[in-house]
Amino acid sequence: MLQNKVSKMIILTVVILLFSLLFSSCGKNSTSSEVTPGLNSIGGFYYKAQMSGTNDIEFSLGASNKSPIPNNWVHFSLLLGDGTIVNDSARTDANGKAVCQYRFDGTLGHAEIQALVRNVDTTTVTVRANTLIPGTTGQGQYILMEDRYADIKNFNGNPVRIDVDPVSWILYAVYESTLGVVFVMEDINQDSILVDTANVLGVIVNTVYKGKTKDSLGIGSNMGEVGTVYGGTAEVFDPTPPPAYYYKYPALGITFWTDTTNNFVDREVFEIHLTENITLPPPTVKKDNESPVNSTETSFKRYGK
Repeated sequence: MLQNKVSKMIILTVVILLFSLLFSSCGKNSTSSEVTPGLNSIGGFYYKAQMSGTNDIEFSLGASNKSPIPNNWVHFSLLLGDGTIVNDSARTDANGKAVCQYRFDGTLGHAEIQALVRNVDTTTVTVRANTLIPGTTGQGQYILMEDRYADIKNFNGNPVRIDVDPVSWILYAVYESTLGVVFVMEDINQDSILVDTANVLGVIVNTVYKGKTKDSLGIGSNMGEVGTVYGGTAEVFDPTPPPAYYYKYPALGITFWTDTTNNFVDREVFEIHLTENITLPPPTVKKDNESPVNSTETSFKRYGK
């Protein structure tokens, strides 16, 4: 008899524990369904996307008590850029989520997309593709030539290090080992300190960088491929170990650095420089006895190899 009572108590205890776990689980599910009040971008306001691909940009709509608002129309519009918004509107689902599909199918690698719930809220997302676009209004990686240091950190976080140019008032935000990219920045206060408002003067890509131009030129391309797209240009030999050649296209603001393979067309590109503005005069030199360089681009350090 005692044994039966013990068995029943054990079974009752197990049942109570199971119910406790069940209600605890339900409570967690209800907490996870909370959303930020208003209309917000789920992936943040600086969105990395793919060139020539269709990208899902997710938005959420929440009430003041953080509960999701379902079955509301969210309208999408393109404020900047020349890509395509596939769906100009979408209803929020049970979790308050609505998805905008945006396709980078133009010549630009950047866009601003606005989401709007009529008479409720609006928000804007900056979308960038990882690409190389030469020119005075071009782009290197996710960064536009008109950007500032704060924009670089929004997309890439803090750099591995900051390098100081020994001659000109230029600083380098270095992401070389992690992203294969270095940003050439203006030293606004001429104090070797990089501030958030510093202007982008150029972008250097090398090593692990995978982005390409619209003509599929990038790290690992050869000069035969470059010449087919951009034509011929003078070569300059750089004896600094390891020796290299570089090929400048001033009208485009782009320079290709290659190895020293004997056959010109087979020379492989290991570094590419993009300049912010090909008509920009060289930055003020640090010493009066230093001769200013001919252009901003030629004062950029070489990082690759």
